[in-house]
Amino acid sequence: FYDKRLNDEDFTTYKLKLFISVDGKKTQDVFDGISRGKKEALAKLTWLRKGGEHYVTLAEVPHGLGAAIKKLKAGTCLQPVTVHEGVLVLYVEDIKTSPKPELVKLEDEIKDSLVAERLNADIKARRATAKIELRS
Repeated sequence: FYDKRLNDEDFTTYKLKLFISVDGKKTQDVFDGISRGKKEALAKLTWLRKGGEHYVTLAEVPHGLGAAIKKLKAGTCLQPVTVHEGVLVLYVEDIKTSPKPELVKLEDEIKDSLVAERLNADIKARRATAKIELRS
């Protein structure tokens, strides 16, 4: 599991800022301003993670946008995306690459992950073979 399924990139963290609005035009204007390097547009962004150093892993990026963020470089932003809160722009300020921690430090997380996988597989198998009867 450790060697086959965990990579250094799984532990890379991203310093992200965001802008979200129900007004798609306003969000597009912020995106265009950032693309042109306008400081006023960057000033409208807020931190994705409020406390600490503001770094998040791809798994912590909201709305499943981690895969899209992974393709970006520092100083670039994601095209406006419609989410249930409005239209969102994510800006990558910095990227920190970190090596994969030693196995000893990840043992508990790996065990939890394997147990969850087996449990989900068991539930899925039981649902597939379950017979549901509706009675009135």
